[in-house]
Amino acid sequence: MRIQRKSDWQLDLVLNNFMKRIFLVITFLVCFFMLFGENDLLSIMLVGDVMPGTDYPSERYLPESNGENLISDAVKERLLSSDVLCGNLEGCLLDGGMPSKRKKGKFLFRIPEKLDGVFTEAGFDLLSVANNHSGDFGDAGRISTQDRLDNMGIGYAGYLEKPCEIIERTGFRIGFVALAPFRGCLSHWQKNIVEAIIDSLSEETDLIIASMHYGGEGEKFVHLTGEDEIYYGENRGNPVKVAHWLVDSGVDLIYGHGPHVPRAMEIYKGKLIAYSLGNFVTWARFNLEGEYRPLAPILQVYYNKEGDFRYGEIISCRQNYHQGVDLDAGRSAARKVRKLSDSDIANSRLRYLEDDNGYWFYGI
Repeated sequence: MRIQRKSDWQLDLVLNNFMKRIFLVITFLVCFFMLFGENDLLSIMLVGDVMPGTDYPSERYLPESNGENLISDAVKERLLSSDVLCGNLEGCLLDGGMPSKRKKGKFLFRIPEKLDGVFTEAGFDLLSVANNHSGDFGDAGRISTQDRLDNMGIGYAGYLEKPCEIIERTGFRIGFVALAPFRGCLSHWQKNIVEAIIDSLSEETDLIIASMHYGGEGEKFVHLTGEDEIYYGENRGNPVKVAHWLVDSGVDLIYGHGPHVPRAMEIYKGKLIAYSLGNFVTWARFNLEGEYRPLAPILQVYYNKEGDFRYGEIISCRQNYHQGVDLDAGRSAARKVRKLSDSDIANSRLRYLEDDNGYWFYGI
């Protein structure tokens, strides 16, 4: 029997430790190239509700300097770094005009032309106009909104007369469709129409983004239940059911809004669903109290031409009553979205990595 000398097992220990380090390095490199090794990726940024000010019922609900400071320079720099920036236009773009006779509430949003710079300077490429405030000022508001977005060169979708859009960026053809369960908007109620639109977009584009304005409002609705959500007696749909149906129909990326708070995210059949990104930049008429309402997460996600989600980053921002939206060094929005994803979805199929450079996530 051979007796191993002390020097032999010391050498074995050194070799074992060396091999372990090599294994860790290889694992790191594999993960790195899996996430970052593709050059031909589209960078998409997604934000929630955008309402930079309203002159109804009073001009005191307008920001100073035509909204020039509503989005901080640091946030603008991040927004302008993406290939495509998407958000939700919460209200109509209109100078003057009277509220729709169908609208009885006191929160009606009429955004005057002098605030157009908020959208153009941030670099918005696509806006959803499917939501419960798109018809606040009737047909005049809807027509004016379309004219002004056309003049600003911003694509939009969600009206029954304009349910989808196609744009091209960095060699990608991107389809965009927007839904909300409200009058005058494309919604899951028109199932056959929605599926036909998605089928058509699938033939013409490399990937499809869907905007989804569904669910109740406020911190009471921060958690997903998997059931229809009733708000003030109004059935605002089941966001999980609607989102899964959209993916099954051919959508590659879904961003939600409407509850005015961030909600969970998940990977479903390889596609990313963000159920609500809450408020992004709003002014004066929005409630920013509480734990979740001031949070304004930005998602930056990367997709290839096959419509596959590769990886993403949650950029945490925050609003308050004295200024617009700015970066949040505490990363509260990212941590809340992660916590909600872990608690509300049995298996979100997401993993997270936080480092000095950001709060990253990827699918498994």
